[in-house]
Amino acid sequence: MERERGTYLDLGGTAKGWTCDRAVENGLASVVSAGGDIRSARADTVVPIIDPWGEVVATLPLGRGALATSSQTRRRWKAGNHTVSHIIDPRTMTPTESPVLSASATAQTAFEAEVAAKVILLLGADGLDWVDKTPWVESALLVWNDGSVYGTGGLKVAI
Repeated sequence: MERERGTYLDLGGTAKGWTCDRAVENGLASVVSAGGDIRSARADTVVPIIDPWGEVVATLPLGRGALATSSQTRRRWKAGNHTVSHIIDPRTMTPTESPVLSASATAQTAFEAEVAAKVILLLGADGLDWVDKTPWVESALLVWNDGSVYGTGGLKVAI
């Protein structure tokens, strides 16, 4: 799809993941967390996953690896009569209308986890099916717009 002249891409999410990866891989830190992206070189790293209402919905024994969370519940504003998200669906070039409020994904690198979290969020109901077909994504957790939580892989949903 061709983009209009003056269209800008915000690579902040992937840049955060990439930066976490570089810091850990270069030995500057054993665990780095930057705005929803985490990269760990420690076997004992455990990460709580927080829903959009501030509740812990899962704990993840991350160990050596990475996790990223993408959410459409922050950075929102009014456009006419609708509240819209900052996440733009590249298929429609409009703010996402996914029923998924937040998506967390684990992978070997924070860059990969960030990409996966965005794809899962954008795919909505098809996000977990995509995870099952994508070998570099280790696990995922979705928080639905009704508060339901769905996960794959090694996630332990909090009770």
